Amino acid sequence: MSSMKEILLDNALYFNPEDPISIADSLGKLIDSPNLRTKLARNAYKRSKIYSWKKTADSTFEFFHDVLNK
Repeated sequence: MSSMKEILLDNALYFNPEDPISIADSLGKLIDSPNLRTKLARNAYKRSKIYSWKKTADSTFEFFHDVLNK
């Protein structure tokens, strides 16, 4: 699983960045569907609340602490 999918789950549209048609299809879905835009934005915002620089730093520190103490 890519890191984007791991973080965003179903709260984003995914596309092949090397395929212009795939990009255009995803953009078209967003342009044509205000409800989809609102839903994705709302859900992504809620999901973002579980992340913070402090949590990331604490997790990284804990990881290094565990590795160094093995």
